[in-house]
Amino acid sequence: MMTKRKIILILGTLVLILTAVRLVWITLQATPDHPDAVQGVLDLQ
Repeated sequence: MMTKRKIILILGTLVLILTAVRLVWITLQATPDHPDAVQGVLDLQ
């Protein structure tokens, strides 16, 4: 039978793993820098 302490430890570990995966995902999926428009013209070269 699982004790309360063991259940809390497992849930805490799961939350930490999910948070770490989410942060890595956000870091890897960052949007690239886009060129700025100069006087209303965007250079697409």
